[in-house]
Amino acid sequence: MTNSSTRRRCALLTIALVGLAVRAGLAADPGLEEDRAQAAAGDPAALVRLAERYETADGVPFDLGAASALLELAAERGDTVAQYRLGLLQASGLDSEADLAEAYGWLRLAAEDEAAPAGLLAGAIGEALAQRLDEPAIERVEQRVAAFEPTRGPAELPMIAGEVGPGEPATLAALLPPMGCGAPETLAGDQGALTLLAYAPTGSMADTAITPGIRADLARQGAGLDIMELSPALCAIRAVTATQADQPDADDVLLAGVADDARALFREGDKLVIDVAAADEPRYVSVDYVVHTGEVAHLHPGPGDDGHLPAGEALRLGDGSNGPAWQIGAPFGEDLVLVSLSTSPFGADRQPGEESAEAYRARLQQRLQAGEPVRVFERVIETRAR
Repeated sequence: MTNSSTRRRCALLTIALVGLAVRAGLAADPGLEEDRAQAAAGDPAALVRLAERYETADGVPFDLGAASALLELAAERGDTVAQYRLGLLQASGLDSEADLAEAYGWLRLAAEDEAAPAGLLAGAIGEALAQRLDEPAIERVEQRVAAFEPTRGPAELPMIAGEVGPGEPATLAALLPPMGCGAPETLAGDQGALTLLAYAPTGSMADTAITPGIRADLARQGAGLDIMELSPALCAIRAVTATQADQPDADDVLLAGVADDARALFREGDKLVIDVAAADEPRYVSVDYVVHTGEVAHLHPGPGDDGHLPAGEALRLGDGSNGPAWQIGAPFGEDLVLVSLSTSPFGADRQPGEESAEAYRARLQQRLQAGEPVRVFERVIETRAR
């Protein structure tokens, strides 16, 4: 690196680090928690305040990458200070995705606010930066600047590595309001991130109950949020099984080929295969498939079979090796698979074939309320045509 480039980089770094002083009339600090909530709601000023915290390690770990990501969210929402400071970070090379053309673009946008101190500084620095770009690059930037429209609405805050580790599923679920469709699932994402997949009845507009503060709380735990709407029939059954939260999980049951922390997506013609691991005690196994249209198919046990599984034996169902193969077909949508494990035989009221989801829900609720030792594995699956 030449002495001149070193001096230029140091000068830009100095401007970036003293950029806090550019914003005249800075309001009193409303507190970290409020900053997060307001930032998640998409408030540009709160996003800038939160970025400043990561630049100065004010109540959070020092993290220029997080600061840059937050500044970009604010810059996209038209905040002049954010556009100016993001341009400086990218021009200085401190941003891991530094790009002189991008830096010039943000400075050009900031310079349009000539009444702001940051706008005046951005104009001067942008002119100097333009000397290092060729004409085609400048023309592309000018086109983007001319077409710029500020983003509106909530902001998806970045997950900050090393700040707060991913929360326990029960802790994350406790942050949500009641959704009327059973418990959420916790899915694994990239780089240790988690996504809480919550379920709500179709047409309930449950997403309106998710405030920016809730999303900010989840973000602090390293988790995002998705909401999937299910038919009322499925939600009614999931609400019943949710009452068994104090019972041991049926963790000896798996959907073959589907990780516990991944969405269960099946295409037309795929086989629905269920594995029940061996256990020290004998069990009775039943498998039910709830279709989103309101019917329940009793897949196992079949006629003349009580579903008994001896101690020490595993069971695989659905692949054709031990009974019929279960293949995915129309109607496609979001369905529900339930596997019940009991130490006593299922009652005579359970017959092979089909029944309505409401009749099934009532029978399942009656059995669970009777205190029978039943563990229920349930999984929402998404079925699609090929």
